[in-house]
Amino acid sequence: MTAAGCRPHTSIASRMALLGMLAWGTLAGPLRADDWQAMESRLVAVVRARFYDKRRADDWAQSNAHFSRDVRDAAGYDEAARAAVGRLRTSHTAYYTADEPRYHGLRSIFRGPMGLSPRDVEVDSIGVDLAAGGFIRVIFAGSPASRAGLKRGDRIVLADGKPFEPIASLRGRARSPVKLSVQGRPGGPLREVTLMPRKIDPKREWLEDQEKGARIAERGGKKVAVMRLFSAAGEEHEAVLRNAIAGDFAAADALVLDLRDGWGGASPSFVNLFNRTPPVVEMTERGGSKAIHDTQWRKPLVLLVNEGAKSGKEIVAYAVKKHKLGTLVGMRTGGAVLAGTPIPLGNRALLYLAVADVRVDGERLEGFGVSPDVVVTEDLSYADGRDDQLDRAIDVAAKP
Repeated sequence: MTAAGCRPHTSIASRMALLGMLAWGTLAGPLRADDWQAMESRLVAVVRARFYDKRRADDWAQSNAHFSRDVRDAAGYDEAARAAVGRLRTSHTAYYTADEPRYHGLRSIFRGPMGLSPRDVEVDSIGVDLAAGGFIRVIFAGSPASRAGLKRGDRIVLADGKPFEPIASLRGRARSPVKLSVQGRPGGPLREVTLMPRKIDPKREWLEDQEKGARIAERGGKKVAVMRLFSAAGEEHEAVLRNAIAGDFAAADALVLDLRDGWGGASPSFVNLFNRTPPVVEMTERGGSKAIHDTQWRKPLVLLVNEGAKSGKEIVAYAVKKHKLGTLVGMRTGGAVLAGTPIPLGNRALLYLAVADVRVDGERLEGFGVSPDVVVTEDLSYADGRDDQLDRAIDVAAKP
């Protein structure tokens, strides 16, 4: 969880993030760029004091107290710090630098508690989410990548003739052409795609994708509403779905909600969208005109999940499965259900740290996840735009 487990969303997310900031506010000033020992001491002290499991934090601090001993440069320090934090083997716990997309995602999600302005969190983006190896996993609706004709499964190899890096290759290039070299099949030739990155708040990019990418798919005579929820961190994402249910999705026969990958953050109250017990209110005016108020989804529901569906999304999946509100399609969720907060380290890096354990109806999902009702594996590499998991989810939703 991005520390966003209950409504109101900001009461938990803001408090957890703010606690992280306040606990180390006096330590979060800038450090000398080559003072590896000071950076190391700060990181170890933060983990020892804030990690949710005190015993494990103490053991980790003792065995990692000198992880930077052999560091010679900034890249070496980042690598050593990333490896040291990774040895905690816990979700919601990682070391991120400004060259990593998740660094910017965290700053966007926790912008308010971190005291950042909207401009502070903007990043130069072509509008994709990448899997390992540079394969395009998600193309955000309305983004430069979507307009340029990039496909799911394409592999981005080069940017302006140099190895592609998701952040560094685009930094400072907003509204300037960037030439990408993209591979569409194994061993195949590279094709050139020129596009212009845009400067955008990541959270805004995810929300626009949720709105603009929503659609109605026809399958077997049924109308299936489809919406991708790349992030659920914030009540505005729930509001977009609720508005769609009352609006464009009202005529659909079933709903597929794509929870794969991205960020969690969904509040437990998110499940109320699928609660069929609230009454439908119909109002008739004197002249005979009628208005119906109903923002609940009462028809067949499919949640599309995979190992990248984590945190609050897993809590939603757990509740939907437990209470038989819908069908889960895809792969087992990530088993990453703790509460985390980002802590600035003063060297242009963030420590994302698990600061609270989480149980759901008394059960611990951390390390276990939620299994799907219908298992569908993913084949992303060189998929040529195909999405077998999504196609199967739509099929399941359209069944009588």
